[in-house]
Amino acid sequence: MSLSNEVDRALLAIDRRSNHLSSEQMRHHEEVLSIFIAAEDEEDDPFVTDDDNDEDYVPVDDEEVSDIENELGVEEELPENEEMYEVEWDEVIEPEHSVSNLTSGVNRLLGEKEQCYECKIDNMFWKKEPPAPRARHWNRFTSISTRPVGPAHRFLPNPVSIFPDIMSPHRRNGNVIISIEQRDIETVFEWKKLDYGFPTEEDRQEALNNGKFVPNNGFPIGMAPHRQSQNDTRVFVTIPRFQTGIPYTLATVNDTEDGPVLYPYPSYEWHTAQGSNCDNITSVFRVALTECNQMVVLDTGMVGFTQNCPPQLLVFDLNTDTLVRRYHHWLWCMILLQAAPARTFKCTLYADVSYHGLVIYDSEQNTAWRAENKFMYPNPDYGTHTIAGENFTLMDGIFGLATDQRQLYFHPLASNSEYAVPLNVLNNRTNWANNSGAMEDEFRSLGQRSSECAAETMDSQNNLYCVTFNPIQLTMWNTNTTFNATNVLEVPADPSLIEFVSDMKVFKNDAGIEELWMISIRFQKFFLGTLNSSEVNYRILRRPLDDIQNLN
Repeated sequence: MSLSNEVDRALLAIDRRSNHLSSEQMRHHEEVLSIFIAAEDEEDDPFVTDDDNDEDYVPVDDEEVSDIENELGVEEELPENEEMYEVEWDEVIEPEHSVSNLTSGVNRLLGEKEQCYECKIDNMFWKKEPPAPRARHWNRFTSISTRPVGPAHRFLPNPVSIFPDIMSPHRRNGNVIISIEQRDIETVFEWKKLDYGFPTEEDRQEALNNGKFVPNNGFPIGMAPHRQSQNDTRVFVTIPRFQTGIPYTLATVNDTEDGPVLYPYPSYEWHTAQGSNCDNITSVFRVALTECNQMVVLDTGMVGFTQNCPPQLLVFDLNTDTLVRRYHHWLWCMILLQAAPARTFKCTLYADVSYHGLVIYDSEQNTAWRAENKFMYPNPDYGTHTIAGENFTLMDGIFGLATDQRQLYFHPLASNSEYAVPLNVLNNRTNWANNSGAMEDEFRSLGQRSSECAAETMDSQNNLYCVTFNPIQLTMWNTNTTFNATNVLEVPADPSLIEFVSDMKVFKNDAGIEELWMISIRFQKFFLGTLNSSEVNYRILRRPLDDIQNLN
C-alpha cells in the first residue's frame, strides 16, 4: 500500500468527526496532509517504492473508519484544541530520498508570521511504506493538533505535533541530535586576521622595524578559557611560530570596541627573544588548565623549521601569573600538539604527530618517558583531507587526545579511526623502560568515524566530541556505548563556523553548566595559500552541553 493510501485512511477518520471542527480547522488539517502526498504527483515519487502496488488498494468503508478511530483512541466528544488524530509511520531510516521539501511546504502553509516553531527536518529520511496502525504501540508517528498560538491563528497546526520525533526535546533521530530549539553555537571572538596588541606604541614600532612583527603573519592553534572570578572569564590563545614575524606566541584576548585584541602572556618580555634565549618562551602549541588553577604550556622551542631551544614544559600559577615549574627534555624535539593532563596533574600526555608517539610527563618524579604504537601512525588512505571543497595532504600521526581518567582516547589526524589505551598502562614507567613500543595488546581499535577529525575532548558525562572534515559535522559519542555509526551522533551546527577545529575544551561556566569551547581556523586555506583577510578566518566558539548531557 502506498503512503497516499494511508493518508486517505487518516483523512476519512478526520472526516467522521468533522462536526467537532470548524471549516478553518478542516482546511488547515487537509492542507498539511496534502504535503505528504504532493510528491506522488511527481514523476520520481520519493514516497513510493517499486514494490508498492496501488492496485491492491481497497477504498476504506465506514466500518473500517470506525475501526481506525477505535485504534487511535478517538473520543466521542473531543474538546476544542486537543489532538485531532495520529497516524503511525515506521521508524526513520537512512537514506534514499530526502523529504527536506516538507520544511518549506509546512512553512509556506503556516505563513511567515504563523511559524510559532521552527520546523527543521533537512536530515530526515522516511521509509516508503508504513505498516498498518497498531493501537497505541507507536514507533514513529505523525499527529496533528490544534494548539492555540494566538487569537489570529487559533487553529493552525503545531509543527511540533506534526513532526514529534523531529521537534521534541532531547530526541535522537538516526545519528542526529535535534532539539525543539536548535542551539546556535555562539561566536565568542572572531578575526579576519589576528590583531596584536603591545604594551606601548614604541614596542609595536620597534617590533615592526626589526622584523619581529609582520602584521599578516601568524594564526592561532590552541585555546583555553579560564574563569578568573565570578563573571570574569579570560581566554588564552596560542600562536605557534611557524614563521618569523610573530611578536608573541601565547596571549590572552581582550574584547574592545574595534574587535578582539591579543595581548602577550604572562608579559611581553617573555616573548621578545624569539629563540635567542631559551629561558623565555619560544613557540607554544598547546595549553591545558589543571584543577589546581595552573596552566601547562607546551613550548616546542622552534621558529619555522629551526630548533632554537630544547622543548620545554612550563607551568604557570594562574592566581599570580608566575612560573612555578619548568621541564626541559630533548625527547620532545619533534612537534608537540595536544595536552590532556590528568586532574591530579601527576601525569601529562603530549602527542608527537611527526614521529608518532606519546610523551608522558610525571610531575611528582619530574621525569618523562615515551610510548609508541602502530595506532599512532597516519593512515595513507586518509592523508589527503577535504574541507569545504578544498583538498590538501598532511600525513600527521597521533593528534587528538581525550581522557575519562580511566582510558586515553586518541586518533591520528590522517585517520578515520578512534583508539584507546588504559591510562594506568601509560602512567607506569616500568612498562616502557626497555621498549617504547611495548604493551601492544593494551591498545584497542574502537571503530571508524565518517571522516578524519582534528582535536577532540570529553565532558564529565563521558561524551567525546570531535568535528569531522568531510562532511563538516560536530559529533558526539558516549564512551559507555559501542563506537559505531549508530552511536556517533551529530550535534547540529553551522558547518561554516567549524572548518578545522584545531582545539576543543570543556569548560564549566558560572552557573555550573559545562560548555564546549572550540577554535576553528580554516587551516585548509592557510595550507593552500587561499586565506583571504577580508573574510572571517578564525573563531573561538562555545556551546552549552546541558541539553546533550541530559540525553544520557
